[in-house]
Amino acid sequence: MILAKSHSQLPVAETVTTLDYGDCSTHRSSGVRTVSSAILVAFVLFMLVLFSSLSPPAVQAALTDEAARAGSARATEPARGNAAVTRDTAQADEAGPANEKPELLSPTSEEKSEGKDTEVLLADWLVLGPCNVRLPLFSDSSERQGRAAEVLGNRYIDFTELTPVDGGELSWQPGVVLEWKKTVLRDSVLSFGPTGKDTSMVSVCYAACYLDSPRWQKVELLLRTRQRTAVCLDGEEVKKKAEATSRADEPEELSCELTLPRDKHLLVIKTVFDSRDSLSEWSVRPFFRLAPEKLSHVPSASLSPVHRFSSRDMEKMKSLRDVAISPDGRWLAIVVREADAKRDRYVTFLDMFDARSGERVHSVRMGDTISEPRWAPDSGGLVFVTESPGKGSDLWFLNMNTRGLEKVVSEEKGLGAPRWSHDGQYVFFKSWFPQPEDEEGRPYEKLDELYERWTYWKNKSHLFVVSLSSKTKLQLTTGEFTVQSYELSPDGKTLAFLRSVPMRERPFFESELWSLDVETLKSDTLLTESFDIQQFAWSPGGRYLAFVGECSVGKDGDTHNRYRQSLYLLDVESGTYEKLTQDSGPSVGADLLGTRWGGRLLWWDGAKRLYFAATDKTRVRLYYLDPAVPEKVTDVKLPLEVPYYFDVSSDRRYVACIGTSASDHRKAYVVDLSKTSAAKIFDPSADAMKHALPARVEREDFVNSDGVAIDGWLYYPHDFDPSETYPLIVYYYGGVSAMGETFSRAAHWLAGQGYVYYILNPRGAVSYGQAFADAHVNDWGDMSARDVIEGVERLLATKSFLDKKRVGCYGGSFGGFLTMSLLTQTDIFRAALAWYGISNLASYWGAGWWGYLYSDVASALSFPWNRPDVYVDKSPLFNADKVNTPLLLLHGTADINVPSLESDQMFAALKVLDKDVVYIKWEGEGHGISSKPSSARDSRHIMLEWFDKHLKDQPDAWNERWKEDSDN
Repeated sequence: MILAKSHSQLPVAETVTTLDYGDCSTHRSSGVRTVSSAILVAFVLFMLVLFSSLSPPAVQAALTDEAARAGSARATEPARGNAAVTRDTAQADEAGPANEKPELLSPTSEEKSEGKDTEVLLADWLVLGPCNVRLPLFSDSSERQGRAAEVLGNRYIDFTELTPVDGGELSWQPGVVLEWKKTVLRDSVLSFGPTGKDTSMVSVCYAACYLDSPRWQKVELLLRTRQRTAVCLDGEEVKKKAEATSRADEPEELSCELTLPRDKHLLVIKTVFDSRDSLSEWSVRPFFRLAPEKLSHVPSASLSPVHRFSSRDMEKMKSLRDVAISPDGRWLAIVVREADAKRDRYVTFLDMFDARSGERVHSVRMGDTISEPRWAPDSGGLVFVTESPGKGSDLWFLNMNTRGLEKVVSEEKGLGAPRWSHDGQYVFFKSWFPQPEDEEGRPYEKLDELYERWTYWKNKSHLFVVSLSSKTKLQLTTGEFTVQSYELSPDGKTLAFLRSVPMRERPFFESELWSLDVETLKSDTLLTESFDIQQFAWSPGGRYLAFVGECSVGKDGDTHNRYRQSLYLLDVESGTYEKLTQDSGPSVGADLLGTRWGGRLLWWDGAKRLYFAATDKTRVRLYYLDPAVPEKVTDVKLPLEVPYYFDVSSDRRYVACIGTSASDHRKAYVVDLSKTSAAKIFDPSADAMKHALPARVEREDFVNSDGVAIDGWLYYPHDFDPSETYPLIVYYYGGVSAMGETFSRAAHWLAGQGYVYYILNPRGAVSYGQAFADAHVNDWGDMSARDVIEGVERLLATKSFLDKKRVGCYGGSFGGFLTMSLLTQTDIFRAALAWYGISNLASYWGAGWWGYLYSDVASALSFPWNRPDVYVDKSPLFNADKVNTPLLLLHGTADINVPSLESDQMFAALKVLDKDVVYIKWEGEGHGISSKPSSARDSRHIMLEWFDKHLKDQPDAWNERWKEDSDN
């Protein structure tokens, strides 16, 4: 609660609590002791009788009315914070005596016009301690000279990982547990009680509260105190008072400037008492000093950590990278990634769970990147891969019976895709076969083919097998081209493997499916076809191979969107294959933005049931069919909105997966297919989300002017009031992948920042059927941009709470292109942001690593020399003169997918045209600007600051970030 005070001390209008200050190093602290209710009531009655006999009736009535108003204010306090009492600092030195009537009023308009600052007291606190801090053993008297300063400087508690709550406990030292207790200001100060006489002791106490700022701002916090005191905000020390003030002097004011983005912040005061300072009191008077213009957005204070989903929550959330269930269905191995803020890097670790109870049974944390856990056939252990920068990759074996670790393969470049032999004695894997170094050390290289510019192509990936017992390693394949994937046959005698062979004509690559006898190394070609194959699975008898591949072959005049995928069946004996799924249905595979590619996409359960994952509009679903009757497809109807990254037990009963929804973050589940029930095994972000409130999400679909249904969602601010108006932020991708009904961190965060957030899927995504997907081909911002514009205009016309003059938009990659394209076609947006987008289709076609390959689908049969209507007319760069909307460009200099040249060109064009444009480049960052936690954090904060500046007319945070640049 914040109390803003007018003239004198606060009225004692609520129960007063005192603190127990016994030596907490010898017992469990009782924290706060409440004064006996009977004694308190008797005292109040006595004082009322006495006061009524001495005071004039008018004074009695005023005080009674004041107490009633104070009680009413507390009873009706709003959810965001408590009532306030203000004090004009121009009158601070003229405050009346303690018994003068206070006024529960804010400054008048006349006072504001006079420019007077206002003191706003922070009244409610959580207090931990006081607790005596004993000096270390063998400390001598000379070391005790600066003991209080040392205690103040020591970081006993890490508040970056702490969330104080009333009644919450904290282990202080062996045998001592402290408890956070609610307390309030008394006589305008936060008192920490009796000081004691033991001069050998130094005591420390903590006071905490939560500040919720309605906007980005800087506020002045002052602490009037005699004691050594430090102030921490969100775990970081802001300022401290290192020396005590003598009794002969007035208490000093420790002034701290707090930078408060629109979030809830933890404010902690650490205060130290040294009995040798001969001070009779231990207290702090905490208050804000605010200029009149800041009174409209005073930070609210509370004792509750519950808050809107924030940027810090995004950083603290952990992501699931892999799930693997043991063949017997007993164990679940999960790879988790988290941000290491101190080292500014991401780390991964491996956790093992009991798949029945959900209990964590073992963890592996090795300081390296851990990936691809794969269980032994007997479920008695698993192998996994670690990678250390500059050292290559290692293959490890974990024995689940002994929990012992054993290194199987050391420092292999590009090691991955481990698979067990059926007898559990060998492990197959892929590894690079590096090309020889240039002996002459030339600082240049010759390229004869397009694929030679890809550095990964120079290091060919081939198959190896290693003995688990002897560590003997054998290479199984070699040659010019890379092995992409492989699977072992049911009898364990044959490996089917896939390799890609480049061609000079479209579709520029050919897929070859081979068989390899693991004993004789005799090989045979099973299939050669000019479409991309993703994953395959043997039938139980080994007669068939089911595989996921592109929907069409891409030859001749084929202009289909080949990123749509179908399910095929290959007869290994005859070499013939057939397509099992229809072009009008879902796209086979888990191809949604917001999900992670990987896991099993298909598997067999007996000879007549083939399971496969497919993307149906905005969700991933699990289906099965009988290959003999492929038109009859059954939806398994898992009890999860968006399950993905599947793995399955050997009996095909249990399926492990990751599950999410638009309003619920990602968790690991095990599904029992015999009951179609899902059990949550692990929530990696339970701690991060414990006090975080996601936004409310609603579907917002519409039918466009061409009669095509377009899916979308609205995310609402937490304090949403339909009678108010709000700025709108629009997000889209617009490429071949749809936005899924998954937990969007950015959407929940920006909704928490006071924006209505709109996501939609314009035409072109592969999960809506072939016709919808084919709209992507040679479109480049025509139909997709029209869908976005129609969706936004419809919202503005039907949602009265949206401010038509405060609409922003952004997207990344293809969405970055779509942002720039939109700005050449409409002025409905007040601000826009393009993350690593394409501005010049011709330069992207030639300079992007995969530019010409992607363009073979997105610009099928169109090239810079034969279709200027595509490569010129549809490039934002050549329409830059039509842009009237302020645009922010963000790009990483190491982006090989969409080179930063694309933003360079658009920036140059708009600056020459004297348009409102800003370009921010990240040195060494690639596509996504997220290789380090700090890069991800800074880029999203810059986005928010840009939108706040233009959509809320709040440029303070943006100006603060670039203050040094403007000063120069």
